[in-house]
Amino acid sequence: MHSATISLELDEKTVILVVTLTWLTKKSTLKILRRTVKMQASPMKSVQKMTELLGAGFTDTFRHLYPDAIEEYSWWSYMGKARERNTGWRIDYFITSKRLDDKIQSEDSSTNLWL
Repeated sequence: MHSATISLELDEKTVILVVTLTWLTKKSTLKILRRTVKMQASPMKSVQKMTELLGAGFTDTFRHLYPDAIEEYSWWSYMGKARERNTGWRIDYFITSKRLDDKIQSEDSSTNLWL
């Protein structure tokens, strides 16, 4: 997915990628970093892949609109009252070509839904 997406951008195709990723993209993506580092085989590799993707001409729409947002998640475990304690992960991403930055108006991962 990573190289194919970058290839489309290099061919000047407009890309809108809507995806659920369990990538650790930065510390603010999840609340409990230490436990996650133990769970992921290579946490820094996922940070590197997302950094490369964003550096290749893509925008994380949520970070574009809310660069300083913290503790904004889109997934919580069903165990340990994670939702109530807001201990979660941000796993839902809207990644777009940078050429669309001026068209990004809002991004809502619907954190208020209780399914």
